[in-house]
Amino acid sequence: MKKLLFVFALLLSIVRIDATTVQASGKLDWEITEPRCTFKLEGTISNRTTAPSGTIRLVLWATRAPFPSPGTIVAEQILGSLNSGTQFKSFKINTTSNIPNISGEYYFTVAVAEFSGGIWRNVAISDTGIRDLKIGDFVGQTKWSLPNLPVVSPASALQKKNILTLTEKATGLFNEFPGSSQTNSKLRFASKSKVSVSNRAQNKPVSFTYRKKNGKYNSQKVIVGDVAINYGGKDNFVSKTKLTLYFHTEKSGTYQSVESGRNKEAVWGSFTLK
Repeated sequence: MKKLLFVFALLLSIVRIDATTVQASGKLDWEITEPRCTFKLEGTISNRTTAPSGTIRLVLWATRAPFPSPGTIVAEQILGSLNSGTQFKSFKINTTSNIPNISGEYYFTVAVAEFSGGIWRNVAISDTGIRDLKIGDFVGQTKWSLPNLPVVSPASALQKKNILTLTEKATGLFNEFPGSSQTNSKLRFASKSKVSVSNRAQNKPVSFTYRKKNGKYNSQKVIVGDVAINYGGKDNFVSKTKLTLYFHTEKSGTYQSVESGRNKEAVWGSFTLK
């Protein structure tokens, strides 16, 4: 298994390089805790013309020489298109990173690209400096370990007014998120079958199930709490989250979250239950 790590990009101003319907301004950076890449924009990507834009995407490049030069795409994210007079404003968005088995110092650059005239055109770039790689790994990744604590019997049920608070600690590969990226989310249980989840687009409760089941923690057989959340979807697409709760006390413990659907991702973290 690869050793992987997070890396912060320098906060540099976006430089416009091609005149199209799309304009970008502000600061664009990124952070990788493999296999998660987070693009961060402090500013806008806007369409100030009377025509709709083409599809817009963010692309993180790794190149041996300063961009533009031959290289590899480390991560990318489709943002969509912009109607006349509309914009994408300051955001953080997660996607998947994929670094090939390369070694040495590489220039990392974020390009804002628009699909126009049948090709992708770079609208703007943000030069984020040089990073050191070793066989496809960033040098210096902090690893995270499961707490060396006993696992006790899980809650018998999750009921109305229960609140489950999740704090992200690491990716599914045990690569530790930096402190500023250890985000919290809350699950507010409205009944024995409905839950509201913060940091999601849904404004209303969605369906969930809960049960006890057999599991393993630090190679030991344990009983865990299993939460399956169904967010629903369109066009036969369904987004789901599976939470495995390892209780260390009656009200706290360690969890693993596995997302299925468009944003497939596994995360480890800690939880509290009220």
